[in-house]
Amino acid sequence: MTLQCLFDKYGYSNVEDDVNGEKTGLFMNYFYDEDDKKPSELMGIYISKNQDELFIVLNGEEKIDMKLCYEWDLKIRDFIIFGSENRKKLEGLKYNVIQLVLFQNDIEDRTEELSLNISRKIFLRCTINENGEIFLDSDEELEVPFYLIEPDDLEMDQRLIEKLKQYIPKEDSSLNFLSKIRKKANKKTKSFLKKEYDLIERWLTEDENRKD
Repeated sequence: MTLQCLFDKYGYSNVEDDVNGEKTGLFMNYFYDEDDKKPSELMGIYISKNQDELFIVLNGEEKIDMKLCYEWDLKIRDFIIFGSENRKKLEGLKYNVIQLVLFQNDIEDRTEELSLNISRKIFLRCTINENGEIFLDSDEELEVPFYLIEPDDLEMDQRLIEKLKQYIPKEDSSLNFLSKIRKKANKKTKSFLKKEYDLIERWLTEDENRKD
């Protein structure tokens, strides 16, 4: 699944062309260059259905140095201050603007990913084809905050299941000594019955043997 499809699946819309805020009431031109041209590294601006979360998708290959994140933090700062006539909308987005920085080659310095200054940064390894479709590498989808693991994506480990079964008491095993109803200690010794001790000892011995 492409990153674009992932956004669409979870109800996010690309609003990078909403320069004057006609669709959202948010002025996307604050993310453009001074000459009102779309920055070469910008690959999309996705907003949630409730307009309370904004993802800015950037091609990290366009600007290899880490000044990229800093430059976009400045754009985000200006947007949060001046990006709408509706102050409530901007307040709702204040701490929910995230930079998704894409890269296809290895990046040695990823310290910016730890920075929470103005916005959160997430680096994602991917492949971008000639049509601009973004294919995330294996497991990179898990780094996307809104991504949910589908039940079908989880494979049962049969080996682990069989191992866990070994620790489940047999049907003929007595668990009465753990029952609130049966929980009656010997008044003289204040202890379990001998057969209950034998059962506990057998379980502990079997457990030790499994560890060995």
